[in-house]
Amino acid sequence: MQMPYIYIESAGLSASQVEPGSTVKVTAVVANKGTVNGSAKISLYVNGYEEPPQGVLLASGQSRTLSFDVSRAEPGAYQVYVNGTPAGSFTVSDSFGNNAILVISSLCLLGALFIAILMVLRRWQGQF
Repeated sequence: MQMPYIYIESAGLSASQVEPGSTVKVTAVVANKGTVNGSAKISLYVNGYEEPPQGVLLASGQSRTLSFDVSRAEPGAYQVYVNGTPAGSFTVSDSFGNNAILVISSLCLLGALFIAILMVLRRWQGQF
C-alpha cells in the first residue's frame, strides 16, 4: 500500500527578541516524500500550547513553505515547535526596556544632584 510521507524539513523564526505585542513570523518547509499525494495538519506549539493549525495538501515529491504569525504580550522566553520540529525561541522584552531604565536612572541622579546643590546653597547663604 502506498502512503504519503509528510514531514517538516525545516522551521525557523523571523526574530529572537521582540517588544510585547510584536509579531514573530514562523516559517516551516513541509515536504511529502511519499509516493502518493497526501494531506496533513501542521500544528504550531509555543511553550507547549497549540496555536491554530494549518492544513496542507502536497503531491508526491512536493514541498511548500507555511507561515504562522505569533504574538505574545507577556515578557518572557518562548520555545516554538512545528509538529515537534524545533523552530527556535524568541524573547518578549519587558515593556520597561533598557532605554527606559537608563532615562529613569539618569533623572533620579539629576534630581539627587539638584537637591544636594540646593542644600549647599542654603548652608552657604546661612553663613552670611
